[in-house]
Amino acid sequence: METKRYKRPPLAERAISLGVSMDEEHFQRCLNSWNDVMRQSFPQSEIINQWEITISEKNGMPFIPKENQKITTKYRFWKGKTDNRDSAVQVWRDRVAFNLLSRPGEPRTFEDLKSLFSEWCPKWANHFGVVKFSGITLEYVNIFSQTTMPKFYHGNRIDVGNILTAFTVPGPLKNLLPPFHFEFNFDPPSSSIPMKVHIKLTSLRGKNISLRLIFKASSEEPKREIGLDNLWREVEFAHDLILVEFDAFFTDKAKLSFEPA
Repeated sequence: METKRYKRPPLAERAISLGVSMDEEHFQRCLNSWNDVMRQSFPQSEIINQWEITISEKNGMPFIPKENQKITTKYRFWKGKTDNRDSAVQVWRDRVAFNLLSRPGEPRTFEDLKSLFSEWCPKWANHFGVVKFSGITLEYVNIFSQTTMPKFYHGNRIDVGNILTAFTVPGPLKNLLPPFHFEFNFDPPSSSIPMKVHIKLTSLRGKNISLRLIFKASSEEPKREIGLDNLWREVEFAHDLILVEFDAFFTDKAKLSFEPA
């Protein structure tokens, strides 16, 4: 599929992540030596603990059972300085992600993400002994701010209706007010790849209004098993779907402001 190029899209990050199955003992045994592998190319690292909590109901009252509390640990390896990060590899016991960052005026490309993935996914899979995956997830993260989309800001308000076709509202009032939280879920036409598309618009915290728009396509299913050689075919299929939705969701006026290359 032909890719439309823009000089200043609001795209902040592209990421490919893969679901895997690995027991904790094996993961920890491989992790220490993985740190050594990453250190030269991705010298900045951090460990992030994430809580997942599911609230249940008992006698009409909310409560959190112990079995509904889960902590996961993410190991993130960065390339670039804190204020100018370039790319990252993130590792969980049951997941790995490859992240490519962009900045206004430096949009990067899907081919750059492919280079990152093609170099480091086989290294990671070989190091951790992973041969099967439950699928792929591709995400494109866009940030709307006064820096990325100045033509659509009026004071501290953003003209969402003239940016996204899904929010073209009738009448003269166009400046929708935050907070924003909209989600769209799509089941594409039947294919040999079980891909689902999810699009989400949310407000970001801060003094000035800014929004995050994520395009996500995923073929992950708990019992799926695909090999390393088949991953990129699914990434490309996900990429084609996201390109179509990107082109459909943004108005012509917005895309013109991205400065077509």
